Amino acid sequence: MRDAVPGSIPRLLTIGEIAECLDVSMHRLKYAIDQYKIAPDRRVGIIRVWSEQKLPLIESALAKIAEHRHGTKE
Repeated sequence: MRDAVPGSIPRLLTIGEIAECLDVSMHRLKYAIDQYKIAPDRRVGIIRVWSEQKLPLIESALAKIAEHRHGTKE
């Protein structure tokens, strides 16, 4: 992640870009975002976009889902 420079335009990422960055499938990512109600920072037409600053929050949601999934199988 890059540090934001005051006055600079933040980088906004689509679901596909976030999935590629975090190396997860898009359907898992969409489920985590919907399940934990992580709101997009903006909409570009019908496309939802999130800032890079939300990546740790999204990673945390994915980790919680994975932990829950693995915890219930045992």
